[in-house]
Amino acid sequence: MRALENLANYVDQEGPFDGAMGFSHGASLIATYLLQCQQTQPFKCAIFLSASRPYDVAALSTGVLRYADPDPDRRPLLSLPTTHIWGSRDDAYGDQCNVLVAMSDEAKRNVYIHKGGHEIPGPRAKDDVQGCVRAIRRVIERASLDA
Repeated sequence: MRALENLANYVDQEGPFDGAMGFSHGASLIATYLLQCQQTQPFKCAIFLSASRPYDVAALSTGVLRYADPDPDRRPLLSLPTTHIWGSRDDAYGDQCNVLVAMSDEAKRNVYIHKGGHEIPGPRAKDDVQGCVRAIRRVIERASLDA
């Protein structure tokens, strides 16, 4: 809960920001923050790298730590443009990445699955680096169209 409060304070004091990008638990923090801010949408886009699942904001407010679930009617919980990137060999968070994808607006999301694990592709994976860059560029372009 403190990390969520710290992020909210930072965005309030240092913003506005065009987008947010996070890896693993950082991506989960950003997604949880976006679920908390659905009415105000503090960013134009979000980029999630090997994201762990976001937390249920209502449960957090009561001190309960529970994962958020996608909307049972398949309505997007995250309406801003998003890019989701993770590795096909990410045994730790691959399934959780799919849950976050399901929470995002299908018309505004990009997904890129690289050949690695729980990592961001580096210089040895040039094709995957290029794929990540293309996915990130698409979300930035989409965000500028929606602005």
